[in-house]
Amino acid sequence: MSDEAILPEGREHPNAEGDVTSPKHGGDHTTTREFGLVEHQKNLDKLSAGQEKEQGAHTKTHVGDYVITLFEKEGDGVWIRRKIAVFRRLEPGDERTIGAYPLPESPYLEALVVELRLPKVVHERMKHLAARHRAIATLQPSLIRSYDPAGWLITAGGGGAIGVWLDYLPSDWLFPLLGVGLLGVVVGVLTREAYRRAEREAKQRWETSPEFKEYDSLARALVSEWVEATGKIKREIGFHTEIRVGEGSVEPLRLASIDTRMLESEHPLFDPEDFLPTEQGGAVRYEVIYPNGRLVTRPLLGTSDVQEAEWHSPSAS
Repeated sequence: MSDEAILPEGREHPNAEGDVTSPKHGGDHTTTREFGLVEHQKNLDKLSAGQEKEQGAHTKTHVGDYVITLFEKEGDGVWIRRKIAVFRRLEPGDERTIGAYPLPESPYLEALVVELRLPKVVHERMKHLAARHRAIATLQPSLIRSYDPAGWLITAGGGGAIGVWLDYLPSDWLFPLLGVGLLGVVVGVLTREAYRRAEREAKQRWETSPEFKEYDSLARALVSEWVEATGKIKREIGFHTEIRVGEGSVEPLRLASIDTRMLESEHPLFDPEDFLPTEQGGAVRYEVIYPNGRLVTRPLLGTSDVQEAEWHSPSAS
């Protein structure tokens, strides 16, 4: 992880066709986001054509199939795995890596696909604890914490006042309508306070729950494992799990192998789905972080993720 926090919220994952879908196995939701896939492909085609001309004279030795394992000592031979993209900046005179992929975000970057493994027993713990965290800390829908009533009142009062000003409504309606708008403001303030109070209560419920210490311990261990893994990738093959796009960028600020923003808080969080492969062996996904804080998941075109998340090592009994 980098030393700078990544703050955007929300992302979906691309499938084999480049659509954005949740990687959750057995999930019942699928969402789609427009992220310029056509332009993404055009840029990639142009970059690939230029690189093919250089490939013969500027090629680095193939690093081979590379596997990074988290919580290796806790493994019992059954693993959850996915492929991730790691990145390298091409400085003047650098040779390109055999098997690496061009990136449309910048002609000065390349990506390599490596495998990430996590013991199934650890992933099962993550799923259980994440489910308990959602059940305890997630706020349930409530009219008291909804801003809709305030919005309706403000819209009605403000719209009515404009109607009076334009002579669409009787002038003696002005003050009652202004009163409705003011009531909406008051309701909005009360709603905000109710929402903040509910958030504090939910946080307190979670931090006093039996699962909190176990969750927090696992999350901090995951942070340590990920930091160690990223350092190992850098030392052994010269690639990074997060990199600034820099010169030649068409807008994105950074590229990242996985979304680690939740791990960077005071009390780290995790999402078990981040360690599952793209559904149906779709393209390996990576994160694109924009200067305005927006985060988008893109497919690394020309790649395919593993078909099955679960893998048994030959030595497993």
